[in-house]
Amino acid sequence: MKQANEPDDAERLWDGREGYLAGIDGEDRAVVDFEGNPAAPLAALATAPMRGAALEAAVTSRQRVQLRFHDSAFHRPVIIGLSQEAPQGGATYGLRGKASSRLDVQENTDGVTLRVGKASLQVVHDGRIFLKGTYV
Repeated sequence: MKQANEPDDAERLWDGREGYLAGIDGEDRAVVDFEGNPAAPLAALATAPMRGAALEAAVTSRQRVQLRFHDSAFHRPVIIGLSQEAPQGGATYGLRGKASSRLDVQENTDGVTLRVGKASLQVVHDGRIFLKGTYV
């Protein structure tokens, strides 16, 4: 029988994911986010201690992490390792606002692109700026 706080099968993650360190919570725990996360960034358990200056440096650099999920529940991430390779084609970060809107930030060799819903803002290294949206 399913307990009250147990997620539905649709909310379970049976496979591992790559995510990134998004911050540090009030209890000095690593906070992670990952593609497909239906919630805000989450405090994570870790298989090795991550504290102090090392954790702060990893958060500042948005260190990529390998995640599994306790009882396959998306809201119970466990950091099982740090990724050693940079992602191909630049880095992409996802942040969530208060209204559960998602801000995607993509950095690459051309510049930076910010995306929210159907709108995007691209700043290119040569000084050009591109603004796209349904109403500008």
